[in-house]
Amino acid sequence: MTLGYAIISYAGITIAQFSNMTIFKIGISFICIFVILVILLRIRYGHFVNIQSMKYPPRLYYICFGLACSSLLYATRNRISYFIHNSLLRSFISFIGSHTLWIYLWHIPIITHFMHSYTWLIRFFIIFFIATIITYIQTKIIEFIDNKYKLPILKKVFIG
Repeated sequence: MTLGYAIISYAGITIAQFSNMTIFKIGISFICIFVILVILLRIRYGHFVNIQSMKYPPRLYYICFGLACSSLLYATRNRISYFIHNSLLRSFISFIGSHTLWIYLWHIPIITHFMHSYTWLIRFFIIFFIATIITYIQTKIIEFIDNKYKLPILKKVFIG
């Protein structure tokens, strides 16, 4: 079980040592391995195997998918940063990045209401939207209370 986690940790530690082009090629290699695994698993089971089913413990199928996505995102981080920095998305992405924990925590009770409805993509956007709105409202309420009553502990606990 620790082998999967060791591979992911090693990749994270060493990735910055390579050029963006090398990292991009590594990402493409992992995509190729992942596609081969998709085909082999489809032949074996007769249907597309969900990536999440191979998450705990992380198996090669899940690891290749994760490392492909991570490598390609890391290799193109400068372009992504430039696009985000020069767009209206900057404040939205900054909010999401600063409040990820609370969005995650709020999604847990919300997900139970949408577990068996819609497709996974529509469910994702609905749950993400609702959890983000609740987090935004929570942030505004805590900021209001902190400004009025000077309780900085609330900000530390409920905003981060």
